[in-house]
This record gives sequence, C-alpha cells and structure tokens, in this order.
Amino acid sequence: MRLRTATRLAWSCWTLTVGLIAATLFLQHLNSPSALLSVSGMFSALVQFAFASVALLIASRRHENLIGWVIAIGALLGAAADFALGYSEYGLLTAPGSLPIPLWMALIGGCFRSIGFILILFVVLLLFPDGHLPSPRWRWVARFLVVSIVLNSVGTLFDPDMSDIDFSLSSFSNPLGNIIPEPISGLLSGLGIMPLGVAIFACVAAIVVRFRRSKGDERQQLKWLTYFSFFSGAIFVVVLVGAWLNLDFVYYIGGFLFDLLLVPIPIAVGIAILKYRLYDIDIIIRQTLVYGSLTAVLAVAYWGSVIGLQGLLRPIVGEGNDLVVVASTLLIAALFLPLRGRIQAFIDRRFYRRKYDASKTLAAFSATLRDEV
Repeated sequence: MRLRTATRLAWSCWTLTVGLIAATLFLQHLNSPSALLSVSGMFSALVQFAFASVALLIASRRHENLIGWVIAIGALLGAAADFALGYSEYGLLTAPGSLPIPLWMALIGGCFRSIGFILILFVVLLLFPDGHLPSPRWRWVARFLVVSIVLNSVGTLFDPDMSDIDFSLSSFSNPLGNIIPEPISGLLSGLGIMPLGVAIFACVAAIVVRFRRSKGDERQQLKWLTYFSFFSGAIFVVVLVGAWLNLDFVYYIGGFLFDLLLVPIPIAVGIAILKYRLYDIDIIIRQTLVYGSLTAVLAVAYWGSVIGLQGLLRPIVGEGNDLVVVASTLLIAALFLPLRGRIQAFIDRRFYRRKYDASKTLAAFSATLRDEV
C-alpha cells in the first residue's frame, strides 16, 4: 500500500470513528435529556478518541505496521457498537417506534463490541511491537482468537436474552426468535470463552517471549507496554476484588474503571511504535520504583506513629490531641530525604547494577581528581 493511500484510509477511518463518537454522545443526551452527559460517558468517548488518534498516527506514519490498522478497526467497531446501543435505547425506550430496526441494531452493537474488544486488547498484544507474530508457530493463537470471535458473535446473535447485550434491554426478546434454545446458546457462549481464555494467556506469553529475545529498541518498546500494563493490572485487580466483595462502587463506577483500564494501552503503544522519547522509560521506571516505595513506607510510618503516639498519650492528654498529628508530620518530613536516598541506592544496586557501578566509579574518579588538584 502506498503512503498516500494509507494516509487517506487512516484519516477516513478516524473521521468515521469520531463522527460515531459524536453521534453517540448526542444519543446519550436524547436518552437522558434532564441531565448533562455523564462523566463515565464523556470519559468513554475520550478513551475511544485516544485509540482512534493513536491508530491514525501509527497507520499514517508506520503504515506497514499492522498494529495501527488493528487499533483503527477495533476503535471503529467500538464506536459503532456504542452508537448502535444508543440507537436501540432511543428507539425502544426513549421514543418507542420512532426509529426502524432498533433490536437489530442492538444485536449488531453487541457483536461489534466483542470483536473490537478482542482486537484492541489481545490482537495488539500478539502483534506488538512490529506488527508480526513472534514466529510462524504462533499462528494457532491467531486461529484461537478467530474461533472465539466467531463463537461469541454467534452466541450474541442467537441468545434469546437481550440483557446480555445491555441490561436496559432485558424486557425485550431477540428478533431472531428462539432459533437456538437457551442451553445451546449458553454452551456456545461458554465455548467462545474457552479459546479466548487460552488466547489471552498465549498473548501474554508472546510478550514474555519477545522480551526475553529482544534487544535495543524492541526491548525499550516492550518496557513501555509492560510499564503501563501494571496500571491496567492494578485497576483490574481493584474491580475484581470489589466485585468479589460485592462492593457498591463496582456497580456505580464499573464502566468508568473499565475505560480507565484501557487508557494506558494507546499511550504505551503510541509512544513505543512512534519511538517518541523511547529511552526515557528507564528513568520513568526507576523514579516510579523509588517514589512508589517511598510513599508506601512513609504512609505506613505516618499511620503507625499516629496510632502509636495516640496510644501512649491517651492516658495523659485524652482523645483527639492535635499534637500527635503535628509530631507525626514532622517525623515524616525528617525521614523523607534519608529514606529516599536509601531506597534509591537499594533500587540502583538491585535493578540498575551497571549504572550504579558506573556512577560509583565516576564518583570515585571525581574525588581522586579533586584531591590531586
């Protein structure tokens, strides 16, 4: 494909995606006219816009890399899915009978949503960073992804329960009717999840294999993805724990947390593939380790000192003494610089041994040179 053709195609895909995002926001306003657009809806639109923009940059500048086109198609399908679901909600609930084929649009939206999700998350991991499989032996993972897409789409199309697509559509029936009985449709959904689960672990394994073999720029690219994946993993753990404990915040801000989980992906992929300030990742990881550990230690020390001093001074001054808080704050301020130096030295020795040895050698040479002068 020529560069000019690829650029025009990338811009066309981006324009269509942004148009669908704007139309979805308009439908959300029509479906809830008494309230402004929700924070979750706006944030979801911003996430989709970020994916579409990163795909545009990659596809127009590195058109030979398939990752840009995969993200572009995934973002387009995700935007189309949200538009279709908003369309069906308006045609079925807000203004019944005002729009044609709303239930069919809901089915299309459900299929597009699962396909876009698989493309953006798992196909990108499998192809990152050069747009090719790690080796021809990994073709079976791509086949597993295709099988899971087909089975999930068939299960969505023929599922008699529309609540699996959107909870607001639970009172409506599938326009295709009960062509496939519910036990069989549930079996299809389960069969779709099984190869998808295998493919997820295989995609993560592909990143690990690439990292062990990588050198130079490719290793730095994989570091960017790994670094941002920790943030997504932390959010995912929070959602899982909240759902397991049946906490209310998961139901209120679950969609927002899911969108927040996706945010690091376009940032990492865009920086890594476009190679913008690529080698700064080592500095960022080092500072994250230092200040993350420092924050954790200081937080434990602060709360420990507050609780300990309150226990010691309670017989003397009673409850609610502000002196304890002031003393704990002064203690943390006094510990900040010494702790930062010790933690930074430990992390440099443990994870950045070569740079640590080089800096020690340079410091010794500087001291010797100063003494000689």
